Amino acid sequence: MRSDFVELKDFVNAWSMTIDPTYLHGTLTGLVCVGEQLDNTDNWLPVILNERHYNDEEYRLLSDEIGELFSSIEQQFMQDGFSFQILLPDDEEPLRRRVNAMNEWCCGFVEALVESGEISLQEPPQDCEEILEDILSMAGATVDDHESLEEQEFDFTIIEEHLRTVVQLFYEIRNPLPVAQNSDYLSA
Repeated sequence: MRSDFVELKDFVNAWSMTIDPTYLHGTLTGLVCVGEQLDNTDNWLPVILNERHYNDEEYRLLSDEIGELFSSIEQQFMQDGFSFQILLPDDEEPLRRRVNAMNEWCCGFVEALVESGEISLQEPPQDCEEILEDILSMAGATVDDHESLEEQEFDFTIIEEHLRTVVQLFYEIRNPLPVAQNSDYLSA
């Protein structure tokens, strides 16, 4: 299971993929959020591979590894307590690199929603419209060389947490729990 950014970056590099690791994570997260299934990789894996061709054995191995990441994301959403995490470079990385990575993550997420055919940005579902606007806004975040680094670090932390929260909310809206699983909340 690939659970941190460095491992994901190493994975992308080892397979000579032409995709940014954060974009890959954002794309897979978007696919999970719109209800794509792991057993449908032939429908969505070619989009991720970006026209790169692998022989049958490589494709199977790559599909298995990406499937592990997909399952890991899915499991994070299904756990209690907002355990979903966005994979971005560590806090030790320069702020500009982290902001650019967040932009890539957001772009991958939104592209997955659109490519799946489940979401139209021209006519987004009413229950998700504000969330999508927030994510698109975050995809355009920049570093301002005229503001203090400390203030921008604080702002970035707030934005990153907001992104994590709205993505979790998006997942929950698009994938509601069956009534039986919600009954504990109703009886309290």
